[in-house]
Amino acid sequence: MNAQKFEYTAPKTLDEALHLLAAGAKPLAGGMSLIPMMKLRLAAPEHLVDLGKLRDLNYIREAAGALHIGATTTHAELESSSILRQKCPLLAETAAAIGDVQVRNMGTIGGSVAHADPSADYPAALQALEAKLVLKGAKSERTVTAAEFFVDAFTPRSNRMKLFAK
Repeated sequence: MNAQKFEYTAPKTLDEALHLLAAGAKPLAGGMSLIPMMKLRLAAPEHLVDLGKLRDLNYIREAAGALHIGATTTHAELESSSILRQKCPLLAETAAAIGDVQVRNMGTIGGSVAHADPSADYPAALQALEAKLVLKGAKSERTVTAAEFFVDAFTPRSNRMKLFAK
């Protein structure tokens, strides 16, 4: 089956992406969850905003005694990160167990977390790590714990998650 027609935008800046999302567009990161749902017509967004090309959202770094991970960081980048393997091996091992090589190369932690699939690996790992998530919109930003973020199966606290950090 094919997805319904939709508008596609690949913004050059985070501010541009946030503006489009505030106007009702839906985020696309790696697409490993959304694209299959669209093909089956379980999801039919009218406008997709591709966050995957926003380099500002792709990072793994340590600052102020905490690890910070950008939303568009791929599972493969998490799996192979030396800082993660040293400082937080649970997250690196979790990433290594996700899907196959193609999924790990395209799928992102932000997309996976925002999808809130109960069978996914990150929700349990992030809650065990007492991770904090930074939710950013066009007009506001707030930090919540992973436990606060995951409301129920496929139900995150905010469907406008733009940035993830621990």
